[in-house]
Amino acid sequence: RESPLGLPPRGYDWPRLSPDGTRLALNIVDPENTDVWVLDLRRETTTRLTFDAAHDLRPVWTPDGQQVIFASRREGATQLFAKSADGTGDVERLTHSETELVRHSISPDGRLLVVEERSSDTGTNLALLSLEGDAEMRPLLRTEFTERNAEVSPDGRWIAYESNASGRFE
Repeated sequence: RESPLGLPPRGYDWPRLSPDGTRLALNIVDPENTDVWVLDLRRETTTRLTFDAAHDLRPVWTPDGQQVIFASRREGATQLFAKSADGTGDVERLTHSETELVRHSISPDGRLLVVEERSSDTGTNLALLSLEGDAEMRPLLRTEFTERNAEVSPDGRWIAYESNASGRFE
């Protein structure tokens, strides 16, 4: 059953439900900028998490619901950043890569993040970023085709993704 949230008309994009089901992390797209916001579903109130002039995109929750990870070009090539979901504290940069990185999905234990790597040399591929220790990244799928839009299954055993290996995206 659908029911409106009672929010003003705006450009809402990439909604992600929090682990406890009470909040949405989403992008609000304005003509000049795109930022990450958190919507409290019970109170129908929004809290802005990012304020940088760069576009902040594709938020995802950590499994404990304490942080939101997102992609941004705030310091050059698109990299990954984290911010406390309650809006407190500073934004933390998670990656320092030469390639463009976009996050997709996090493992249920919060240890790994599936990342889309975009490079003019290798195209678009999937990698795993360790969220523990030195934030090491290792290739997951690196082919001549485009792999994108990955999602980790709720039990952490599988990753569904989109590829154009057949000649069209499937």
